[in-house]
Amino acid sequence: MSSGERIRPRFIVLIVVDCLRADHLGCYGYARDTSPRMDSLALDGVWFECCYPQGVYTFPAHVSLLTSVHHVAHRLENGDVFRYGIKTIADYLREADYETAAFVSNGMIAGDLGFGERFDVYDDGSF
Repeated sequence: MSSGERIRPRFIVLIVVDCLRADHLGCYGYARDTSPRMDSLALDGVWFECCYPQGVYTFPAHVSLLTSVHHVAHRLENGDVFRYGIKTIADYLREADYETAAFVSNGMIAGDLGFGERFDVYDDGSF
């Protein structure tokens, strides 16, 4: 491999937890053993010291997270459906020949709200 070649990750895993206090995770310094699996993932992955959502509610924040479009620009709110032409991370990954899947346990980002159309597999438990 030449020095200019980039190594393509075999797997990309994005874990999003709504309303989780980072200061109660071991990887962020919490003393109690509350998150051994998350802490283990953090040792081998990329994690962020500081992260701010672009929307104050679950639905618009996830639209921004998956599209990299600020909430002020996409203007979607809770109760809306995400069905317009902004590419998501799933679109870009598919174009790069990745298979995409999402496993969701929050009704605010259910497949029928427009999130499911972008992934090869979208399991939301059929809210």
